[in-house]
Amino acid sequence: MGALFAGIKEGIISHRLNERIWGLFIELLELIETVFIEIDEEQLLERIMNDEKAYEKLAIILDQADKKMAA
Repeated sequence: MGALFAGIKEGIISHRLNERIWGLFIELLELIETVFIEIDEEQLLERIMNDEKAYEKLAIILDQADKKMAA
């Protein structure tokens, strides 16, 4: 019973952490959008996802943030 509870708790924490990270990422995109007025966050996200180097860097940043928040 304890192991089941621990597994569920870990899953919930991981899910909430992922939601917070994505929320922060969206806020960052909105901030960038205000600086670069001619592009909205969807266009910026699309450009990042289509640019292999930018996508790899973003994946590294999110992975590091995930590890820091999990610790």
